[in-house]
Amino acid sequence: MRTKNLTAAVGFLAFGALYAYLTAQLPRRLGNVPGPSFFPWVLTWCFLGLSAVLLVQGLLAEPWHAPRPEAEKGTTRRTAAGLLFLAVYLALLPFLGFLLATPLAFAALMWVAGENRPLYIAGWSVGMTALLYLTFHYLFQVPFPAAPDFSA
Repeated sequence: MRTKNLTAAVGFLAFGALYAYLTAQLPRRLGNVPGPSFFPWVLTWCFLGLSAVLLVQGLLAEPWHAPRPEAEKGTTRRTAAGLLFLAVYLALLPFLGFLLATPLAFAALMWVAGENRPLYIAGWSVGMTALLYLTFHYLFQVPFPAAPDFSA
């Protein structure tokens, strides 16, 4: 696993450097508003930061050991279920809106990943949705579409 992490980290850092170079070619933003170059820079720094974390983990990791047989049991089904839940989330997003659909998607993905504590799932699902909403709405000033009107 150590070699895989190191190889992936080096590849991701190279891709991140190329993406940073391309992002630097975008026009600069004007004033104090997020412009066309703002979000690519946010993505660049997040991607490079996570790639650096992967590199450090690869360098500090213990030598590779064979995985336990029970660790791989059902991973294909869980991955397929997670992708299915993401597709359902994307399909329901225009109808339910971000604030209703996203906690359901987080909860479904946490359940597929093996989390079974209902309060833990509910708390993290609502908390992450609130964090994403507050970050994009207030910090980045990205307007969200209005919630659907269910009144008849």
